[in-house]
Amino acid sequence: MTTRAAFLYPSVVTSRRTIFVRVLCSFFLLGAPSARAQPAPRATPASAAAHVAAGDRAARAKDWETALTEYRAAQRDAPSAAAQKGLASALDSLHRDADAYRAYEELVTKFGPSMTAAARAAAEARLRELAAATGLLTIRVNEAGAEVSIDGRTIGVSPVPPLLRVDAGAHRVHVTKAGFPPFDATRDVPRSASVTMDAVLEAEAKSGHLVVKSTSPDAMKVVVDGAVVGVAPWEGDVTPGLHDVEGRSAKLTAPSQRVIVARGGSTEIVLGAVSTEARIEVHVTPRDAAITIDGMPAGKGDIASAFSAGEHVLRVERAGFAPYEKKVTLIERQTYAESVVLQQVASGDASGVNDRRSYLGGLYGGIAAAGVIGVGGSGNSIDTSCNQLGAASCDTSLPVGGGLVGYGGYAWDPVGLELMVGALVDRSAPKADFDGTIRPGSNAVLAGPARREQFAFYRAGGVGAVRARATFDGSRLRVSVAAGVGIAYKQMAMQRRSSTENGTHMSDVFTPDSAGYLSPLLTFDVGARLRIARTLALAFGALLFIENAGDTHAESDPKRYLVGKSGIAPISTPSYQMATSTQFLLGPYVGFEFGP
Repeated sequence: MTTRAAFLYPSVVTSRRTIFVRVLCSFFLLGAPSARAQPAPRATPASAAAHVAAGDRAARAKDWETALTEYRAAQRDAPSAAAQKGLASALDSLHRDADAYRAYEELVTKFGPSMTAAARAAAEARLRELAAATGLLTIRVNEAGAEVSIDGRTIGVSPVPPLLRVDAGAHRVHVTKAGFPPFDATRDVPRSASVTMDAVLEAEAKSGHLVVKSTSPDAMKVVVDGAVVGVAPWEGDVTPGLHDVEGRSAKLTAPSQRVIVARGGSTEIVLGAVSTEARIEVHVTPRDAAITIDGMPAGKGDIASAFSAGEHVLRVERAGFAPYEKKVTLIERQTYAESVVLQQVASGDASGVNDRRSYLGGLYGGIAAAGVIGVGGSGNSIDTSCNQLGAASCDTSLPVGGGLVGYGGYAWDPVGLELMVGALVDRSAPKADFDGTIRPGSNAVLAGPARREQFAFYRAGGVGAVRARATFDGSRLRVSVAAGVGIAYKQMAMQRRSSTENGTHMSDVFTPDSAGYLSPLLTFDVGARLRIARTLALAFGALLFIENAGDTHAESDPKRYLVGKSGIAPISTPSYQMATSTQFLLGPYVGFEFGP
């Protein structure tokens, strides 16, 4: 196959001697140059041959731009196969594949009959190679007479030839015609491919489009530049430029807006409709205070209503508070806003405690000291398994103790949500008497020797819960009920003192390691609040905590002895249950509560 290298140096069709003779003849025919300006030499075959020779020299030096210029000049003066072949080779060497294809095509078409068979075959082979390396671009323009250019080079006016040979790669197509916005696009043309591009010219718009909407569901007239054009929502064509748009109706108005409408573009605006009536907005504390306008009920807490222009009487009142009253004069489209905080009425005593109901909303908190009684016992081994321990008799003992409880939260009259935390401790002291006798169902190993065992079970830990509280207000006394869920953690310890009572005076003290439990928690609180100041009350009532101890036990010790002057005696020491199952801890409390 013919390659690009075969065309780097075009054949020279005239010898150097012939060129010299022709140039010399031209010199004598034209005459020696004079001091006066001479007219440009006419194009002749001799000048064409000179350009071909110059192009050949530049080609041999691989100065392809100069070679291209000379070969083009030769073709301009006197077209020839040598000049056309040189032109094609120069374009080929500059990698201008599409231009090279057209040059080779013209060489074969115009000068093929005069070329040797080998030269013609080589040119046709190069044409096939360049056809594979380039692509075809078809540009279809919807308007005739439009100027079309590719990559900045004008190729004519539409309609342009249907198949344009171009280099492989991206090409920018630019189409212009008076009265139309220019078309500008880039299209990639692969090798050996044919690509079609539609260049659509659209006539320049002479107007713009305006769309007007309203925030009000009621009908509102749309006014553009002082003229009513329709009812919102409205849209239509207007002249390009700046316009004033507003809305009007019997009870509504939309302030004027300035908008710029672009030629051929679409612009949308939304009219903010406002009432032409006057409005009163009142925000009241406490929230359940009653509001009246001109003696007519208007609502509680907050109101925002339309009223006619003129004078109105605003009044806010609630039991236990001094009423608020004010005359208000409204003008058209005015919004009158006011926040009213009612003041509690003092009872006249030094403490300043109001003897009527007070407002319950807002932040509150409290702290209390509480007692603890384990209702039903703790479920320890002495309480539940006396016979199995081998004892002749057992004395049970309820857990008794106390603790501190604190809480805080926020109330929305009359219900509040709060967080409660507390620390509790209790103690029980059961005892068991052993006479050494083995009874049916008892543990023979544990029955002897005869002795008394006195136990002390200690429990301490914390509780936490989220509670809901409802408060029912009276004059000076409130009733409060709370309930919630949370978590409890308790640590338990045990001590057993064993001693004989038969004159041997032997004893032992057994203190195993402590054990703990973590349990879900239910908590209840029923109490009363006696207000002793505006934001301070004495709190008293009863608490109930329900938790589950599981099976909390102390480990056994097989190497325990009763020790005394008379000697020693081994004493069986099983694993004692310190607490089991559900625990009910009930206790009265007294403390203080702070807040409204």
